[in-house]
Amino acid sequence: MLLASSARAQCLEGAVGCDEQELDWSYRRALFDGIDYDTGWVPGGSPVQMRVVVTLAGETNIDLGADPATYWPDPLTLSVPGRPGSGHLRVGYGFEFRVYFRFDVTVAGIRYNVERELDIPSVPMDLLLAAEGDFDPFLFPPSAPFMLTDSTEPVPLYDADLGRLISLPIGVSGGFRLDIAAALMAAYHTERVQAEDTILTEVGATAPLLALAPEGFGAFRETEIHPEGVLRFITSLALSPIAYIEVAGRRFDLPIGALSFDIADTERDVIFDDVTLHVPLPDVALGSESIAFAPVELGDEALELLRIDNDGEAPLEVALVAPAGVVLSSAMLVIPPASRVHVEVRHVPMTSAPLAGALELTTNDPDTPRLSVALSGLVTMADAGPADTGAAGMDAGADTGMMPDVGSSDAGMPDGDFPDALDLGGVSGGACGCRTAGGGPGAPWGLAAMAMLVAWRRRRRAF
Repeated sequence: MLLASSARAQCLEGAVGCDEQELDWSYRRALFDGIDYDTGWVPGGSPVQMRVVVTLAGETNIDLGADPATYWPDPLTLSVPGRPGSGHLRVGYGFEFRVYFRFDVTVAGIRYNVERELDIPSVPMDLLLAAEGDFDPFLFPPSAPFMLTDSTEPVPLYDADLGRLISLPIGVSGGFRLDIAAALMAAYHTERVQAEDTILTEVGATAPLLALAPEGFGAFRETEIHPEGVLRFITSLALSPIAYIEVAGRRFDLPIGALSFDIADTERDVIFDDVTLHVPLPDVALGSESIAFAPVELGDEALELLRIDNDGEAPLEVALVAPAGVVLSSAMLVIPPASRVHVEVRHVPMTSAPLAGALELTTNDPDTPRLSVALSGLVTMADAGPADTGAAGMDAGADTGMMPDVGSSDAGMPDGDFPDALDLGGVSGGACGCRTAGGGPGAPWGLAAMAMLVAWRRRRRAF
């Protein structure tokens, strides 16, 4: 089993490999380059200051973020969940002009600080439709889209003296005014995420990633990803008729009722540019697919080295299982990218049977999750000393001249019986009477004594 630490939160439980990253997309559509000008408080250090702010906008901006996760084993699988709160929608169209006044002075130890916005009569100050906000980026249908709304300040469109239209009592005056204001509603939702040839249209959907080369994924996998959505604009106008009456210096407004109607309702497809997801992968390679150990005696051991390379861009995890009679220096490995290790593989036989098995490797490489290395080796017996030649060996030695022909020579032995306690120099008696004990120093003397015995007996028979 591979190391469990390789799996992250977005990956399926039990994944042997996983990579999680952050991707961001940005969409901008502008009618012109905006202006955002602020004079600040001028003149500096003066007790009486002015500030002018001018904004001219004509653009839409949408930002999205996601945390794609790629996990395996087979198949390599891609999930593209949106990053919560990474969606941002900002719209701004129109013109805004603001003037501020500040008075800051101290008189007789008392500080007077006044700051307020100034209205310039007959000059529209706010003709800007602008709003922005954050949202969760992948609001797939049927989820409601994210919406922004804004409206301008009412601008007098028509102002008439009410006394010209109807008769008013003495001391009473009035008028009729028609104000107009513009409003904008912007709504956005993501309809799909395009990952190569796969379209994701719901939360939790995944896309399989295939190898782009016959030899497999290799050291990495790159995928082009982009979201697609719909942006809707609704522009409307609101007419607000108001009748007002002034009595004894006091004014009373009598709203008649607002009338609103849409003047534009448009939808626009939003296709973000592709962003490349680069997924580093482990890539295993072995120095050899087989190991042939040198012959080894029972109770001894033979050593070979197995080279394991990681040609990939991600850490390689390897678990090794050896057959009986084989001992490894390590059964679990984590090999950094673009590096290699050597594993000591020892043949330690427990029986005289030859080794014929395989070393099994399990990896987190999506191309080769399993590998095997064939193992072979012979077991030899320990050296038991000189071979047992037996009686035939003695005869052969006499025939080939290894021993003298004692029958044709005078050994110089005296007449009579052979002594019972003759020292044969390590010759073992018994049925054979020809096997030496370990070839020790007494063996040549034993053979000589035996030759003398044979010659003596022949000599007695001769007489």
